[in-house]
Amino acid sequence: MKPLEKEPLTSARHEARIDRLALSEMPTLWERLVDTYGRPMSVVRDLSPERDIRDFPRLSQLKWVGGGRWADLGSGAQGDGVIALVVWLSAGAPRERCVEFLEQALAELDANAA
Repeated sequence: MKPLEKEPLTSARHEARIDRLALSEMPTLWERLVDTYGRPMSVVRDLSPERDIRDFPRLSQLKWVGGGRWADLGSGAQGDGVIALVVWLSAGAPRERCVEFLEQALAELDANAA
């Protein structure tokens, strides 16, 4: 009989974990996402390098609705979780690229805290 193997993280479970961690680190992560005027930082814009700078949205009044949901009251945009927020701020970058960006940002925050 073979020993039980660990179940690999599925994409959905992995994304949910990254979303939870990013939401808990949002006060610190915030300065990596947008500037003081609500415009996406260059690292977020780099997720969609083919886009013109005018294509990127401007966050005006972000409100966390509950359960990780967010809404920008100024533009009417809304979504589920931090990954969806990064996708929106990056003007529609691939979700996988946004997950990788958040993973890297969270790892940097963790390394700086140590």
